This record gives sequence, structure tokens and C-alpha cells, in this order.
Amino acid sequence: MGALFKQTIVRTTAEPLRRWVQLNKIQVIGASPDGAEDYRQISYTRPAVLMLGSERKGLTDEQRGICNRIVRIPMAEGVDSLNVAVAGSLLMYEVFR
Repeated sequence: MGALFKQTIVRTTAEPLRRWVQLNKIQVIGASPDGAEDYRQISYTRPAVLMLGSERKGLTDEQRGICNRIVRIPMAEGVDSLNVAVAGSLLMYEVFR
């Protein structure tokens, strides 16, 4: 929890985010069970934006449109998703690894 106080948190909507990442040439990585690439197999450049959808519906089409890449976290058979906090933690670990 303490790490939260060392982070910049910004609340925005899709269009301002799209303009900001284009202007600043920032990589946006989305996470979805149907992602084309295993999250452990890509190179993360920093700074990066990690885009995670809601636990029920995942990424919206609008959110997917902002992403440069969509990655997946491999699951055990019969499991189709993780809690969004767990998924985000795995992805943040890879970014900082």
C-alpha cells in the first residue's frame, strides 16, 4: 500500500489519454485473455501504461483501440481470468523486471 504514495495517479477518459500517449510516444499494453502475446515474452519500454479492463467485461473496444499491444496471462485449464489487482501486479512486475 505504501508504494501508492510514490505513484502519479491520473483519472482521465479515453480520448485525452489517446492524445497524451501519442504526443509522448508512450507504449500502452492492454491485458486480455484473448491477447496475442504472452505477457512474459514481450519487451516493456518505460514509461508504459498498463490497461486493464473491469473484472467482468475486460477491456472495452475503445480501450483496446488505445493499446499498442494486447497481452495475455496464461491460465490453468478451466480458469479464464484473474482478479484485476493480481493481473496488474503480474504486469507491473514484468515492467520493472
